[in-house]
Amino acid sequence: MKKTRLIIIGLTVVMTAAVYINWKYSSGVEDHSVASVEEDYLKTLGQTAYVSSDSNYFDNARYSRSKNRSDAVAVLNELILNTEADAASRKLAAETVAHYAKITEAESNIENLIMSKGYENCVVFITKDTASVVVETLGLEPYEAAQIMDIVASSTGFTADVIKIIEFNSVQN
Repeated sequence: MKKTRLIIIGLTVVMTAAVYINWKYSSGVEDHSVASVEEDYLKTLGQTAYVSSDSNYFDNARYSRSKNRSDAVAVLNELILNTEADAASRKLAAETVAHYAKITEAESNIENLIMSKGYENCVVFITKDTASVVVETLGLEPYEAAQIMDIVASSTGFTADVIKIIEFNSVQN
């Protein structure tokens, strides 16, 4: 049914928007590309932003990301198991669940690769056509940002212009 497909597409859009909005407001930064001289907690250097916030940020971000995806997958699984739904809608729901699993695995792999480079913590958010990385550091050199960019680009196939690196400064100013 066309209505069921629209529901799946709508849920996917809502899920993506919820993850993005949660990430944006959890980071405490309204605009990552512009910094005010008066704001000590945020500096921008090229594609890199420095952020200082709660120490639980990474745990909260991962939990919110996981919860939002789990909720969406639960709804999609109900549609997959619904024998009254048409086959095309059930197939689309199954493909969407598989896509979420692929994104979740990529985010986890990227986080592990970045932390293997010596960073304390990081969290990765991948959407359909963008990736954002929040990395805990006291200072990120341009070559380090390039390493992170390379990890994300090689894992996702994204170009550098759609990858954002945000530095999380764990030391309160």
